[in-house]
Amino acid sequence: WSLPPTLKDRRTVEDSPGKFREVTAHWSANGFKRWGDVHTKQPKMLILGDSFTFSSAVSDGEEWYAFLEKAFGNLELFVCGVPGYGSLQEFMMLDKFIDEIRPQAVLIQFCDNDFMDNLHALERLYYPLRNIGFRPYLESDQIVYKMPVPFSGLRRHSFLADRVLAIYDRHIRKQATKDIDAFSRKKNS
Repeated sequence: WSLPPTLKDRRTVEDSPGKFREVTAHWSANGFKRWGDVHTKQPKMLILGDSFTFSSAVSDGEEWYAFLEKAFGNLELFVCGVPGYGSLQEFMMLDKFIDEIRPQAVLIQFCDNDFMDNLHALERLYYPLRNIGFRPYLESDQIVYKMPVPFSGLRRHSFLADRVLAIYDRHIRKQATKDIDAFSRKKNS
């Protein structure tokens, strides 16, 4: 659930039907998309989010927060977005970096699926179309780590079972995504 530092990505994306372009993006220290100067006297803003903030479909300088940089030229940005993050993981990143960055403002980017990302039972209900990884959830004021997949306990304790069940996960996901409407109807019946 975190990014390696100094990640570079170059890909071709389809902006509109039949129109392709090259996208180049970089991630710096601690997997952040922007890592400003922590010692600056300029105002600092910490931005946390999910795949929308990760912004892999646009080049550096084209992300939504690039507009904040242009509008507020003296603003020092610290931006971290990780695909699949829910608000608990964003809070955990805030807790990890707030003392080091000491921002004057914190902006947390939400998408409608972030609430589902926080609830194990809801993610489990939507298997295999949602997260199938080990992730933190807040339960009874405690952070617990679970996998919202069948046989999660077995997977945690047996590498071989986890590998076999990963093949099953890919198969069931492939079947589900062939016809999502039919899969949803079957799941709801």
